[in-house]
Formats: sequence, structure tokens, C-alpha cells
Amino acid sequence: MKTIYISLSVVVMFITGIIQWDIFSLSWKYYNIVQALHIIGSITIFVMLIIPFVNMHTYKYRKNIIGRKKNSINGIFLGITLLLITISGFYLFLIGNRGGDIWGIYSFYIHLYGSFLLLFLLWYHSSKSSSNQKRKKIAKLNKIKKEDIFAVFALSILLFTKK
Repeated sequence: MKTIYISLSVVVMFITGIIQWDIFSLSWKYYNIVQALHIIGSITIFVMLIIPFVNMHTYKYRKNIIGRKKNSINGIFLGITLLLITISGFYLFLIGNRGGDIWGIYSFYIHLYGSFLLLFLLWYHSSKSSSNQKRKKIAKLNKIKKEDIFAVFALSILLFTKK
């Protein structure tokens, strides 16, 4: 499963969630549509993409997690943040923030500020992954090879055209 799909789906959930924030003051008919899209889309994406991906990903890198490597600690924080956002999201979906209810207020703030933290941790985790590092190294080597080929080609043209 491609990590780009997971990243894009998290960004879509983030955007549809942020649009519901009081800062944007949407009219009620648009707010209902965005909220329904956020809830249905988030549950679908979470069940069909994120849970299987996290299970496969943690199984694949279980030795790194046990060894406490740098990116695995970040992954643990990413997983804890994802769990807290999920629990608070289900609370908000099933019970809601009824105003004045301390658990509703806590769930709202955990869900809101946790989403910002989740995006940051997801970006940091994916930027420090070994596959990204390998891709960057290969791209750098290919660039050097292309520059060498271009230099040899330019020198050969200069040498053969002067005669």
C-alpha cells in the first residue's frame, strides 16, 4: 500500500475537519455537508486504509520499534496521536460536544490540536524514513551520473569539432 494514499487521506480529513472550525463561520447547510463528509469519509478512510496500513507498517518494522531507533520513536508518538484523535473523534461522533460537558470540550481540543500534531509528526516521520533517504541518495547519484555524461559528451564534441 502506498504511503502517499495514507498521507493524502489524512490531509483530506484534516481539511474537512478544519473547515468546521468556528473561525470560518460556515452557514448551517454547508456545515452539515462538510461535517457529514468528514465523518463518513474519516470512518471509511480509517477502516479501509489507515488501520491496515498501520498494522502492516508496524509488523514490517517491528525490529526497529523494539530497537528504539530514531524514526520508530517518532512512529510511536504518531501512533499515540492517531489513537487519541480516533478516540476523541468517536466520542464526538457518538456523544458530541454538548457545550459545558468537560469530556466534550476535552475531546474537541484533543481532536483539533491533535490533528495539527498528527500532520507535523506524519510529515517528520515520512521525511526521515529510510526509503526517502535511499531515494534522495539515488537521485543525487543519478544527477552526478547525468552531469558526468554531459561533461564527457561536451568534451567529446569540443575535441572532435576542432579538427
